[in-house]
Amino acid sequence: MFSRYFSPRRLAVLAATLLLTGAGHVVAAHAQADDAPVYGKDSPAVKQSEIQLLFDELRRERAETREAAARAKKGAKAHHGRGAKVDGVIDEDVAAGRLVTGASTDRKASEFGVNGTLVSPTNVKINDKTTDAAGAGQAEERAAVVGSVGIGAFNNGQGFNTGGDVQGLSYTLNGGATWIKTPAIGAAPAGSPPHFVGSPTRTWTSDPVVSVNEKLGDFWYCGLMANASGFNGVGAVRATFPGAVFTWDTPRIVVSYSNSTASADKEWFAADSSNGNLYASWTRFDASGDHIMYSRSINNGLTWSVETQLSDGADDGLVQGSRVEVGPNGEVYVCWSVLGAVDADYFKIRKSTNGGVSFAPEVVLTSEYSNFGTGAPGFNRQRGITFPSLGIDRSTGPNRGRQYVAFEDCVNWYDDPLGGGGSKSEVENNGFFANATVFTPGQRLRGSISSTSDLDYWAFSGTLGSTYIFWCDSLTGTLKYSMRIFCTDTTGGGTRLAGSGDLSNPGRNGFIVWTAPATATYYLRFAPGTAGGYRVQTGVDSPSGPPERARDWRDAFVTYSDDDVSWSTPTRANDDPAYYDNWLPEVQVGCDGYPYVMWYDFRDAVAKCGGLANIYATRSTNGGVTWAANQLISTAQTNFTTASSNIAPNMGDYNGMYGGKNIMMSWGDGRLGDVDVEGAKIVTGPGVVCPNDSTVLANTTYTPCFNVSNPNVVFSDTYTYTISLDRSWPGLPLIGSVTVPAGSSTCVSPAISIPDSAATGDVHLCIVLNCLNGGCPVRCCVTLHVLNPITATLATLVDASADDGLVKLLWEVSTSASVNVYRSQDGGTSWRRLASVAPDGNHRVSYTDQAVVRGSTYGYRLGVPQPGGEVMAGQTSVTVPLTTEFALHGVRPNPSVGSMSFAFSLTDNSPATIELVDLGGRRVFTRPVGSMGAGFHVVPLANANLPIGIYAVRLTQHGRTLSTKVTVIR
Repeated sequence: MFSRYFSPRRLAVLAATLLLTGAGHVVAAHAQADDAPVYGKDSPAVKQSEIQLLFDELRRERAETREAAARAKKGAKAHHGRGAKVDGVIDEDVAAGRLVTGASTDRKASEFGVNGTLVSPTNVKINDKTTDAAGAGQAEERAAVVGSVGIGAFNNGQGFNTGGDVQGLSYTLNGGATWIKTPAIGAAPAGSPPHFVGSPTRTWTSDPVVSVNEKLGDFWYCGLMANASGFNGVGAVRATFPGAVFTWDTPRIVVSYSNSTASADKEWFAADSSNGNLYASWTRFDASGDHIMYSRSINNGLTWSVETQLSDGADDGLVQGSRVEVGPNGEVYVCWSVLGAVDADYFKIRKSTNGGVSFAPEVVLTSEYSNFGTGAPGFNRQRGITFPSLGIDRSTGPNRGRQYVAFEDCVNWYDDPLGGGGSKSEVENNGFFANATVFTPGQRLRGSISSTSDLDYWAFSGTLGSTYIFWCDSLTGTLKYSMRIFCTDTTGGGTRLAGSGDLSNPGRNGFIVWTAPATATYYLRFAPGTAGGYRVQTGVDSPSGPPERARDWRDAFVTYSDDDVSWSTPTRANDDPAYYDNWLPEVQVGCDGYPYVMWYDFRDAVAKCGGLANIYATRSTNGGVTWAANQLISTAQTNFTTASSNIAPNMGDYNGMYGGKNIMMSWGDGRLGDVDVEGAKIVTGPGVVCPNDSTVLANTTYTPCFNVSNPNVVFSDTYTYTISLDRSWPGLPLIGSVTVPAGSSTCVSPAISIPDSAATGDVHLCIVLNCLNGGCPVRCCVTLHVLNPITATLATLVDASADDGLVKLLWEVSTSASVNVYRSQDGGTSWRRLASVAPDGNHRVSYTDQAVVRGSTYGYRLGVPQPGGEVMAGQTSVTVPLTTEFALHGVRPNPSVGSMSFAFSLTDNSPATIELVDLGGRRVFTRPVGSMGAGFHVVPLANANLPIGIYAVRLTQHGRTLSTKVTVIR
């Protein structure tokens, strides 16, 4: 694919040179007529520069490792403040005193700010910076929270100050409300991963990733590591929370290389809850180029399989930024970016259906135009980043198994004419904004930098929504430089809107593709690393055919697939105006089955030319077809131009996002002066609380309140529900839906008609809620104590007593036909027929049960024949006493609709009274009961027609009185 401009041999030589020497590739100047425009698609230098920037990722890791080791040997001298080295590059403005980054007083700023009008989730700082030197930066993060526990990992610039690990970790025990440094273990201090056993000791250097086996509660940290003896690679370590105590396991090496042969970069990691497998992918740089590599562990990380190359050999030297994720049935997916031959680049993906043993052939999932030479506003590295983000739907919804890939896309600037509008040479002294040399986009700019203190400012008029292209295509082979665009706010040096160039390697081409957020004057500035001359081709983007996806210098897009072969047309996730940047998008899927996307967004910084960053997010409720209105996540903007960071990139190469019940988002944030890691959580799926158990009457309507809550504080949600009963009542089950605003709750209050034939006893009314697509089911039930006064008139208990191992019962019935006597010994769950008894001439039925045991409780009822079948009535409960005692056992039922029974015990046949007294002290019922004799008795009060209220029940004998209460309801 790449043979049009580079032979395999030439590519191998380029890769080896970049890997083993770190030297920049010098692009020679070419004589061109000023009236002849040039096109990026026609020049091999454009693609060659993109490859060079890809290999810069490797040099960054190697340089950071060497610097950390050197500082450790020198006594860990702090490097911060003016002139701080960042990524092997001296910030030209900080070094010259032109830019003052966050001061120490900023570190005490309020944790939360206010920005915009949308409701944002609580932002919480994940890193602990209390012991950090001023300017220590944290970014390139990922955090995961499952239930109440979680861990967050990030690049930690404090390691550059101490000579230790350039990785940091925190954990939470309260669902992410607060975060704590992980405990020290062995030689690793608090807040660092544990070190490897053995000599020489390996330290952690970059690119942290967190994954979770949610079934086991195992959290995994993975990162790049290296040692001072010339080895580098990828490592992983497990963290668990036994008894809510954070605990580290032993770290393991996934892969290790000698620095003289290969280097690892941009690893990713996934833990599979379905089978316990672990998967890692990374980029291996060696003399033949770079390659996407892969390994798996099937024994909890103790050992790892021999590395396998997943990227096609034809793409060696052109790949980077892999992601590995798992599907709901143990599928394994790995995707990565591939540089194209001319203009468009690509994302590829491979799938395994056998637990990562083997993979299907790679698939091109989409193409995109990379803005590879330009970072976001305030970005402190002279290049852009275009890696894919991969998320898999593991919910129970209809899109279960769907794969989503998020990425950023740029307008097709490769086919736009640059130059051709004549030449413009700088006019000295143009070393500050006011004396900038004015030019018109479309001209060729020519200038020179005479010394390391010489600045060249160029001014141009930008039009709202127009995208401008600047290509430094010819320069002195020794020139190191920074090329930046500044906002019209010149106070404090101006806000950095876009940056390119190379302050580390001489002779490098630079590319800026940038869209004007307003019609105004803007500034293009050259700052020196060394002296030399340069030429810049400039131009304005015009729409290409077919219609382009991206509207400006970067938009966030998502594509999806159900089979890993056919991918949807990418859809734009951001809804901001077409002239603000959208940077580092991430996608993950919640348990609700909805894909969520987050990114850096600059729409709220109108006064700063779109130069201040927020985090925005959106989601799709229809499987990625359309996206909801964007929501503000961060509660304060970050000015990355002035936020301190001794690490590059200050925003990181990626944002952090983890899916499931908790969508956990994390990002680099400068609200406190230094760049820290902030986090915010979106809880997906509904919550429900049932009402208390209730006593209800037959032939009435029961209207409960099922309190349905939406814990998602960002997006409103509609849930479907099913209300069902464990009896057959008319109108049930009931199916419906309810919409609950973000972070709110509401009552689902169905009118439940209780039929007049409902038998007395307990029933269970349950509600099951789901998200619209069937994900995140939740359930709760309420017990209803049903009373049926209609069936009660078929048989009324007159008396029940127990003594001497006998139970005697007397009912009055409304029929002359024989009735069945039933007994229960398990509280009414099961019943056994004892006998069929004919009523006497007074319609009374008596029965004596001799098969009882002292100390046991029995339930009795009658089966009364009716035209529709046998109806149960006259139910009572009797306790056979162990010994004779004086006791009031209570009222049944309680509460009551008026008819009730009093259960009590007497010691002998002395005079005794049972009475019912209202709140005014009036006796509304009195009955002598002493003649019933010693033993357990039940006395009914039927058809009392008592007013609603609370009544006292009193039992008196031998001058002693026992009392209890009963409530009468309707």
